[in-house]
Amino acid sequence: MHPPLPERRQTIQTLHWIVCERGQRWSNTIRRFHHDLVGKDIQAKVTTQKATSEPPVNRPSDAIVFLWEVDRSNLVDSLDHLIQIGLSTSNRLQLVASVGLSSTQRLALSELNIAMFLQSQDEMTRCRPILKCYFARLGDLVD
Repeated sequence: MHPPLPERRQTIQTLHWIVCERGQRWSNTIRRFHHDLVGKDIQAKVTTQKATSEPPVNRPSDAIVFLWEVDRSNLVDSLDHLIQIGLSTSNRLQLVASVGLSSTQRLALSELNIAMFLQSQDEMTRCRPILKCYFARLGDLVD
């Protein structure tokens, strides 16, 4: 069941991307594809941090997407963070960049309300319909 729609709709002007990764490749990909994903009128704020860091969470009305880089070496820590964000903030979208995970490991992650799994940066454009539908509950995204 989906959370109720907010009574007063707002226009989203900034989409906050919190990218939990070891390097910069996913955050660079987001900067490259952001306007293709949500339109030119919505600005991107990209915060990169180590995949094992505690991610910041802003106001419940903020438009925030978490992108987690998950591989075998950080799977357990990532599970803890995915569960915590999923339980504490219902208006957040979580994407997982799964690198070298087995089908069993991906199946375990899929139980955590992950909107999409990405395996390469080229797949980022597939997120557009998910972003538009998900954040339509918070405000109107501009094409």
